[in-house]
Amino acid sequence: MKPQHPAARFFVIPKFFCILLSLSCLLAAPAKAMDDATKQVVNQALDQGRLIGEGRLTYIFWDVYDAQLFAARGAFSPTGEYALALRYLMDFDGIDITKRSIEEMQEQGYRDVPQLAKWQTFMSDTFPDVKENDTLIGVRTSTGSSRFFHNGQFVGELDDPEFTNAFFGIWLAPNTSEPKLRQKLLGLRR
Repeated sequence: MKPQHPAARFFVIPKFFCILLSLSCLLAAPAKAMDDATKQVVNQALDQGRLIGEGRLTYIFWDVYDAQLFAARGAFSPTGEYALALRYLMDFDGIDITKRSIEEMQEQGYRDVPQLAKWQTFMSDTFPDVKENDTLIGVRTSTGSSRFFHNGQFVGELDDPEFTNAFFGIWLAPNTSEPKLRQKLLGLRR
């Protein structure tokens, strides 16, 4: 067997990095498409929508989703127009997203059982199963209704300001279960 030239091992590393770079470019393409879909929804839903803040939700050591908050004219107000985009980093069933949303609303103090059941039915009918890199966007309109989009496509609307407050409060209320993420979304912390 002929011995390998000592410099040959250095040529393996660049090939390996070229393959990794190519794969990362391919994998990044769907995420960019989601960013474009998010921009399209934000531009259509908000008057001069601007990014307020962003952050990542991590549970133990799993990255769950990246969140971005946009507001009309770049000025966030809990009673104004805004959009919250969640780009999922793992797969979830829509029913699991719904159940977790109801649990979070209950933890914020919403206890009216018939009302929660109505909201749960709406979310179950609206929230699709999501795959890694899918984006769900919730928009708070100027009238207080909630509009939802999956990968840029409209999936449902509920004209119920109390639902809107409860739902977006999961991320934006002072008593959220994720205060660090809230601060990042509101641009209070990097």
